[in-house]
Amino acid sequence: MLCQSTGKVAEAFKQLHTGRPQPVAVEKSLDQLAKTGNVVLPDLAVDYPRPPADEDALAAAKLLVGAKSPMIFVGSGALAYGEALQNVAKIQQAAVISNPTGKGILSSRHYLSLSQFAGHRLWAEADVVLAVGGRLQPPRMNWGTDEGLKSPM
Repeated sequence: MLCQSTGKVAEAFKQLHTGRPQPVAVEKSLDQLAKTGNVVLPDLAVDYPRPPADEDALAAAKLLVGAKSPMIFVGSGALAYGEALQNVAKIQQAAVISNPTGKGILSSRHYLSLSQFAGHRLWAEADVVLAVGGRLQPPRMNWGTDEGLKSPM
């Protein structure tokens, strides 16, 4: 007897290994869980296709690599990426400014972590500004934009 949920389990593993990384769940009713029988599990060693490269992200990375005075704005959406963010900031020697919800993602004691006040002062000198896990709308509205602003998006 082939378990009816074999297809659903296979689909769950496909979703787990493709697309945006996120948890996957398979639900079964209690009466189905109580049943016994032979179960054939799907082959979990499937080589799932890799998604194509994100051209916008590649264009943004090229801008950041070529920057002379980069700046990184951090919001709460970057909470899980603190270590990676710190590595990028170190490599680029980029000032990191946290919005109120992004505080603590990069330690305020880190030499690249700057306050909003310092970020405002450096804004005019920045040639590339990267927003991670937040929006650039508040600084752009309050601090202004440059006519030569580059954006890959």
